[in-house]
Amino acid sequence: MSDDSIESTSLEQAHAFHKSIEEHFSEVGDYRREGSTQYKLSHILFITICGITSGCNNLKAVAEYARTKKSWFQSILNLNDGVPSYPTLWLFSPQSHSHSHCV
Repeated sequence: MSDDSIESTSLEQAHAFHKSIEEHFSEVGDYRREGSTQYKLSHILFITICGITSGCNNLKAVAEYARTKKSWFQSILNLNDGVPSYPTLWLFSPQSHSHSHCV
């Protein structure tokens, strides 16, 4: 199998995986204001899942992974503004939504 054939198969599988994420998480609400978002929720989930399955164990590592794979992610997700940064990924983490309430 040639390198071009392997790359083509890999891209097809990545597109199918992204479509699967879009379908499975379509019911998840996106709390962000419409019109003020730079990245689709499915793109952030796709990048995060790819990073975690590639060995990233925190969001800083996922952000670094996304930067190193920027051209690959752009070819799959049609990202016009590059890949999400660490602060963008952090906004979607459970830690960013936990607030301690003092009475």
